Amino acid sequence: MAGRDGREPEAAAQLQALPHAVVTLPLPAMPISSTAVRSRVRAGEAIADLVPAQVARYIEHHGLYRADTGS
Repeated sequence: MAGRDGREPEAAAQLQALPHAVVTLPLPAMPISSTAVRSRVRAGEAIADLVPAQVARYIEHHGLYRADTGS
């Protein structure tokens, strides 16, 4: 899990109930919005300026966030 705005994240109850450890990762804040990524993909717009190339390829390959998939 990663925190937002420099805050320590809280594990959701569903995660805490799992028999696995929840690990907090120290990640820098990223100036992108997942909502913006999904909206651009749905609109057929480029996301190269928002995400790394590997992420863009994964989204494209798996057909994520397209209007016709409902995801």
